[in-house]
Amino acid sequence: MSSSESELEKPKGIRWWPAFFIVGLIAVPAWMGYLYFVRAEDRTYQLFVVNAAVMLTTVLLLVWWLLFSRARWWQRLFLPAILVGAAIGTLRFDGFTGEMVPMVSLKWEAAQGALGAGLTPAASSTNSEAVNLSGYVVTDTDWPGYRGSGRDGIVKNVQFDDSWLTPTELWRIPVGEGWSSFAAVESYVWTQEQHDAEERVICREATTGATIWSHADNARFEEFLGGPGPRATPTYHDGKLYCLGGTGILNCFQAASGEVLWTKDILKEAGASNIEWGMAGSPLVYGETVIVAPGGTNGQSVIAFNLIDGEMKWAKGEARASYAAPQVFKIQGVDQLLVHQGNGLTAFAPADGSELWFHGWSSAQKINVAQPLVYDESAVFLSVGYGRGSILLDVAKTEGQWSAEERWRSMRLKSKFNPFVQDGNYVYGLDEAYLVCLDLDTGLRTWKGPKFGYGQLLRIGNVLLIQAESGELAFVHADPSGFKEIGRFQAIEGKTWNHPVVANGRLFVRNGKQAACFQLMDEPGGTVVPAI
Repeated sequence: MSSSESELEKPKGIRWWPAFFIVGLIAVPAWMGYLYFVRAEDRTYQLFVVNAAVMLTTVLLLVWWLLFSRARWWQRLFLPAILVGAAIGTLRFDGFTGEMVPMVSLKWEAAQGALGAGLTPAASSTNSEAVNLSGYVVTDTDWPGYRGSGRDGIVKNVQFDDSWLTPTELWRIPVGEGWSSFAAVESYVWTQEQHDAEERVICREATTGATIWSHADNARFEEFLGGPGPRATPTYHDGKLYCLGGTGILNCFQAASGEVLWTKDILKEAGASNIEWGMAGSPLVYGETVIVAPGGTNGQSVIAFNLIDGEMKWAKGEARASYAAPQVFKIQGVDQLLVHQGNGLTAFAPADGSELWFHGWSSAQKINVAQPLVYDESAVFLSVGYGRGSILLDVAKTEGQWSAEERWRSMRLKSKFNPFVQDGNYVYGLDEAYLVCLDLDTGLRTWKGPKFGYGQLLRIGNVLLIQAESGELAFVHADPSGFKEIGRFQAIEGKTWNHPVVANGRLFVRNGKQAACFQLMDEPGGTVVPAI
């Protein structure tokens, strides 16, 4: 055999340069794009760039390895199989953070905040011990629904005390998945949870966590990024409870007993399809109606049902739904129903649904989550994530016609799914996970604080209660002059997107795995003398 023939039979070795070329080809523009969005302070698109670059690089490297690497065929097949098998055998996928970063852990490690991890379900209670809600009038110390009685995240007539930094834990129990928060009235708390194929509304005793009643619908909403479970929060009104599930089931219950009074499928009523992350807008009670926003193009994107029997009172609008809840504000002395739908913000007359005005402020993905805010009864503040930012609209009525004109816009507060709170002339919110303070008169940012992840916040007097995405609770001065943290404690474990609640002297927190309650005040509802 000649030397040239021997050389042809020798393996040529793995061709590595295409792999380095692929990595370099993608890494350079990806890094430039990442730096661009760093300068623009847009965390969402930073992660879009990184995720896209990682996925494209992985696919191209796999193609190179299988077809063009010149490795032996057994190596080309064996190595990917080993890597995939090792990943499946050792890693557990725990969903995504609010930044859309995959959460991965080792399978033999306990899942953070896992259902049942060291927790004991609360015992069942009986209705004989429950408070009769017939004729009960909601007070400022109650929390009757999503973000409180005003849907503004403000705890009324209470001041922070430094004893809150080490509160007494009353109970901690496992719960079903979902991003619903609590309604809390008197000695009751209500929330919604996913239990396998059942979507449940559960009423618990506030001081013990014991289940008073539970109602199950054969329904399950689930999607890849947010996971399974209902998104909306129950709404309490006049002895009744109104609950909207992730698939569009709207139930009316006797709040104390759980008796079902009526049920509607709002998507069927509207002739609409569900949206990507499910029905999330908590029902709004106004006058003799309960208002929901199923979306759709059949003239019924917003519907008002009769409180007593569920009959449709009116239906208006033609727009894709989004995720913000309906809300009524008084603007220029007139009640206006604001619904931030997929195409922008629409103001309706809440009595009959007639459209008053519209402004097309929306993200490109039509994902609008944070509640509108009315400033001085004449201006509306909106904030949207995904690179859109904030805007202040001046609303006026001229010659019988309503209009909304832009005063300013800002990229300094981009609220992804994290509503903000107002204090005087300033608004505080999470701008792509960082706490910021914005001047409502000018749109200028007065300061930018540390990163809390995609959590939620309330205002208690002159203090912000910030629930970080990690389940940690921090207390920060609502002070436009600068960020001043008072203290913090770990309230709950695991990814926490649910809104915290302060009601009747107690703090309620939950996520998709566990819930906890803390005693904040000895006299529920009493005003605490500030110690700061």
